[in-house]
Amino acid sequence: MTEHILSMNHIPAGMEMFSASGRQQWNTIKKAIDNSDYYVLIVGERYGSISETDGVSFTEKEFDYARQKNIPTLCFLPSKSFTTTKENRETDPEKIEMLEVFKKKVLDDQLCAFWDKEDELVQKVSTALYKI
Repeated sequence: MTEHILSMNHIPAGMEMFSASGRQQWNTIKKAIDNSDYYVLIVGERYGSISETDGVSFTEKEFDYARQKNIPTLCFLPSKSFTTTKENRETDPEKIEMLEVFKKKVLDDQLCAFWDKEDELVQKVSTALYKI
């Protein structure tokens, strides 16, 4: 996905690209969002790392922050027919419920695209970035 986005002359800034810097994680994330033209949300089958300060995932905090800052958001959720391996799914019942609540919040907030397979997701993200 990253290589494809780069080939479209966009520069992605995902959490997986941040290196150790000695700064607080959330401050680094906010700065990256503040410097972004768009926020792309890709939801999978895990809720993610939970912030100790407010009890929600960093992904959900990012989404809320981008919406608060009026940064255009492009949201991609797995379709109902999406399947993945057991080790790639959330297993904690509390986090499963939090993930479902988050997905509903995203759907209630705006239009979303749904995906089944990685290549379909890449195509849908590319199309959305091209259109915006």
